[in-house]
Amino acid sequence: MKSLAKIAIVVTFVLLSISIKAQVFDTTQTTILISARIRPMAFNFNLSAASEFSIQLKLKNVSVAPVFKFGLANYHVQIDNVRNVDYVISSSFVKPGLIVYFNAIKNGSVFYISESYSVCKMSHNMNMTVSDYIWGTSVYHFNNDVTVNSFETEFGEIFTIYKRLKGVSGLTVNFKDGFVNPFNQIVGFENSTTFLPGAGYGSKVAVDFFIGIAMAID
Repeated sequence: MKSLAKIAIVVTFVLLSISIKAQVFDTTQTTILISARIRPMAFNFNLSAASEFSIQLKLKNVSVAPVFKFGLANYHVQIDNVRNVDYVISSSFVKPGLIVYFNAIKNGSVFYISESYSVCKMSHNMNMTVSDYIWGTSVYHFNNDVTVNSFETEFGEIFTIYKRLKGVSGLTVNFKDGFVNPFNQIVGFENSTTFLPGAGYGSKVAVDFFIGIAMAID
């Protein structure tokens, strides 16, 4: 996990250094920016299918505009020191919000800060196999659907790769109202996973990096 975090930090700063020499993202036009992003730190969670997309506007001569992010995730959760457990979480999330643009570097990149309200729906499915010398082998099935609401602050940057092709990078800080235990019937399970799709990990505050590619439509 530490090596992945270092990779994420290095990649983010490489993109930042490249963007300083890149072309300016035109702030004088009304623009729709559609981006696909990944979160390198999430690779540790054995993601089999994960995506995050963002649709944001840049209105002519206006620094504040709406933004809408959404995504899907499907992954296996690893539980330390527990064998014979197959735990899969399928989820979807939406994040409507507002974005503020700052043209901080002349002839360079555009920085922004966005604030979004996140709604994440997760379907928890777990099969637990228990072997006993007397009773034999039994398989227990657990499933539950939970919804987690949170607020997310994003600090990002947009830079031009070639004409309408843009790059995006930055970090997010997600504040959620604690961890929702999907299986109350399992004693001590509440700390088994605190990963929130589209946000990162942490019981109440999740911090994560993101990098991505975008297309600008004027």
